[in-house]
Amino acid sequence: MIKLTAVLLAAQLFASQVAVYEPPLVYGDVTVTYYCACEKCCGKWAYNRPKDKNGNDIVYGASGDRLEPMNSASCDASVPFGTKFEIELDNGETLKVSCSDRGGAVSGAHIDVYVGSDKNAHKRALKYGKRKGVAYVLK
Repeated sequence: MIKLTAVLLAAQLFASQVAVYEPPLVYGDVTVTYYCACEKCCGKWAYNRPKDKNGNDIVYGASGDRLEPMNSASCDASVPFGTKFEIELDNGETLKVSCSDRGGAVSGAHIDVYVGSDKNAHKRALKYGKRKGVAYVLK
């Protein structure tokens, strides 16, 4: 009986120390677009922003967090700020972004990735265009 109790206690201790693998939550098929800090992309929100040392706009999302190029995204209002996604694009690329912003044209399964505020940002946003992908929620 003592051996059985010792084995059970050892098994419980081992089980409590083993990390349980949880697969990422599938958010689903998404459309991915790209935006910059310009008036064409942001409308009235493009004005009166502070500047960084290079003269580029410092951009804050609706969450209040500073947006980081290719790491911050605008998501549907149903997605809580801070939700992190890994997106597998149809061209084989993978993006990891955090929901930090909202957008008037962003609803449903649409994620709009922020590309920056430098002078070439709008050209990059247009070049990346519109893509399809599968999004997974990261924990």
